[in-house]
Amino acid sequence: MEKRRFFVGSLAIVAGIILIVAGERGSTTFIGKILEFSLNYLDGYMAEIVSIILRVLTILAALGGITVVLGGLLIYGKMSFFGRFIITIGAGMGILGFAVTIIFSLLQGWAYTLSFVLSISQSLGWIGIIMAIIAIQLSKYSKNPQKN
Repeated sequence: MEKRRFFVGSLAIVAGIILIVAGERGSTTFIGKILEFSLNYLDGYMAEIVSIILRVLTILAALGGITVVLGGLLIYGKMSFFGRFIITIGAGMGILGFAVTIIFSLLQGWAYTLSFVLSISQSLGWIGIIMAIIAIQLSKYSKNPQKN
């Protein structure tokens, strides 16, 4: 189990470094829209609490690869739930964008899909996002769920 956590944490850290080099970040626009929507319907202390939480998430998303590295360190430090959450925030919209782009490319036909696969293989940002997705998935599954 220790080797697996070390491997997953290291994979997330490498993914974060690749995302830093590529200049990729999570989407802050999406969180901003949620903030704007929630402030229209909440009053008083609840609006302030939601505002603070969403602003912290916006900062984490804006840090991108640094957030993914932090998530890798949390996974290595036996905090896999928080590590996965932090990685998802740091590369979160990249993961959603990746899924949407794959579906869109499959609907467009094989030539477009081949072009998309070639662009993925040549893009550090996509490689970092794929590595982050793999780290998240590997950290979810353990042989002994009580110790996860």
